[in-house]
Amino acid sequence: MVVRSGGMFVGLRHDLDTVYGLRWGLPKIVSVERKYGVRSTLFARVDIVRSEKDKHFLKVLASEGWEIGLHLINTVNDLRLISPEDELTRLRELLDVPIYGVTPVWFNDWV
Repeated sequence: MVVRSGGMFVGLRHDLDTVYGLRWGLPKIVSVERKYGVRSTLFARVDIVRSEKDKHFLKVLASEGWEIGLHLINTVNDLRLISPEDELTRLRELLDVPIYGVTPVWFNDWV
């Protein structure tokens, strides 16, 4: 999420690469952001959203103003892995919230 403050722009994002990060790290970050009235973009890997509790947590955050983006697993279009397009489809199906981008950025033209 990008915020304009005076003459400056500030972008704040977090990459959610592990289940541990989603379940134990992110709540701490969210607590600080809530305290200061800040919202960021959360780039989540589709393979770490494993439970209904995980889905619910991310949906609540989206409803409170955090942006959800996709953190790709398959950054090199490896045919042995789920395709980047399928990752995006899967995350949209899991969370049923808008997805605001993909990282790495070269995939953003098809979001």
